[in-house]
Amino acid sequence: MIARGRLRALGGCVAVALTLGGLTACETVPPSSSDSAAPALLDVVGKPADKAAELLRNAGYRVALLGGHGEPATASPTRLIVSQTPEGGAKVAAGRTVTLTLGDG
Repeated sequence: MIARGRLRALGGCVAVALTLGGLTACETVPPSSSDSAAPALLDVVGKPADKAAELLRNAGYRVALLGGHGEPATASPTRLIVSQTPEGGAKVAAGRTVTLTLGDG
């Protein structure tokens, strides 16, 4: 049997088709979270968690908060952001999720 694959861009997405023995499987892959036309993401590392989350939400992003061991966390004025994904300065479209990791506080 011969496998053949094709890639094709469809309105910002990539469609991948694989044909194997007469059967075709297709997968649509959404564009990456980096969008060259999107604004630069705010850098909130070092800010209090409650203020960082508020800034990002007001800019149109969804926010996920994690504790230092990856557990879900809640925003607090006494806990500072130690990392964020994507990093500040990255081109990220509004509506995407920004994950903030909080330090112990």
